Amino acid sequence: MAADFHVFLSAVTSEFGLARDVLANDLQARDLQLRVQRSFRQEPGADTLLRLLHDYIRDCGAVVCVIGARSGACPSPAEAATFAHLLPPRITEASYAQWEFFFARAYRRRLSLYIAAADYRPDKGAPTGDNFPELQNAFVAHIEALGRTTRRSPTATSCAPKC
Repeated sequence: MAADFHVFLSAVTSEFGLARDVLANDLQARDLQLRVQRSFRQEPGADTLLRLLHDYIRDCGAVVCVIGARSGACPSPAEAATFAHLLPPRITEASYAQWEFFFARAYRRRLSLYIAAADYRPDKGAPTGDNFPELQNAFVAHIEALGRTTRRSPTATSCAPKC
């Protein structure tokens, strides 16, 4: 019966790729249906990556976000325009990983947030793609301003047993 419950797992690969895989394996071992970057595929009607993320999150029951210091890449303004109305006031741009959080909020999905402790060591010493630290700092400040319950984790993998 658990296989009917769909979970979307969000994390920036260069920072949490290994931790995301540990969490994914743990959730799949619990017989949950999981969407994680390694299992993305072409879907009908999803002509952009942001549309694909939107549709996956719209159709899931829960979203787990592992959040750190890196933003990851951002969609183009044209790609994001369709979804701009889902951003909160004063947020005008978001990375793909940040959009995953905003989609979960917009569709009122069960949302679990794990924020890495300041001394967390990323998988890769440097980002492997685009990274916008100011955008990520504003995103984390936004989450903190919401008063969202988050779990600070000294290692991102330590949240696996709690999921």
